[in-house]
Amino acid sequence: MKALSLSPWVRRFLIEYVVTERNLARSTQLSYRDTLASLIRYAAGKTHKRADLLNVEDLTRELITRFLSELSTQR
Repeated sequence: MKALSLSPWVRRFLIEYVVTERNLARSTQLSYRDTLASLIRYAAGKTHKRADLLNVEDLTRELITRFLSELSTQR
């Protein structure tokens, strides 16, 4: 199975879904963008990959759970 690059999916989510389909408020759009950027930086550090080389498969349940746990303790 070929690895699916994460970047087009993130772009599609932020542009097509958040903006076009849901028409969310600008502040919500920015919040989604900033949180995804933080997740991508976190995943890049944990997987030892450049952020632009992350694949969909790199975002495992365990990685996202750890990210959310660390995010909640930082606030």
